[in-house]
Amino acid sequence: MSRNELIKHLHKIVRQDPVVNEIMKSAGEDFDSIDSTLEDLYKQYFIDTATWGLDIWEKQLGIKIDYSRSLANRRSLIKAKLRGEGKIDAEKIKSVVDAWTNGNVDVELSSGKIKVTFNDVLGIPDEIEVVKATLEDIKPAHLALLFYFIYLTWDQFDAYNKTWDEWDALNLTWDQRETYQE
Repeated sequence: MSRNELIKHLHKIVRQDPVVNEIMKSAGEDFDSIDSTLEDLYKQYFIDTATWGLDIWEKQLGIKIDYSRSLANRRSLIKAKLRGEGKIDAEKIKSVVDAWTNGNVDVELSSGKIKVTFNDVLGIPDEIEVVKATLEDIKPAHLALLFYFIYLTWDQFDAYNKTWDEWDALNLTWDQRETYQE
């Protein structure tokens, strides 16, 4: 709340007083600081906006705090841990994996196996080791965990209509070629 906003609430006679103006300026700065602190505190209640509050979420869920991870990855792990509570079924596993991939995975439970197919992400998604560890933590021990990844197919490769020289000019590694998208 700025000095001007505070002064609006005063009687006209005292609005011009320099002492009152200085007091209102100081009070306004204090109110702004309090507002900012309360807004930051409010953000910590929600995983998607929490920053320093992620430590609290992780501690409550028994997750080892790792500051080397990005905030986005720490948030994904918290979401996955929350989603993984209760009875395990294909929908629950999909929900846990979606915490990292933002959807479009297929999960199939059959013959003692959990098959997770990534449909949108070409190649191996980032943080796949954390996804594996999280699923290993929540799944029954007797179920095997299998991951299926998609790569650039020859049809997709041909559809780009590039010559070999044009491909070479991109200076891509083989892994980068396998996951190339325009």
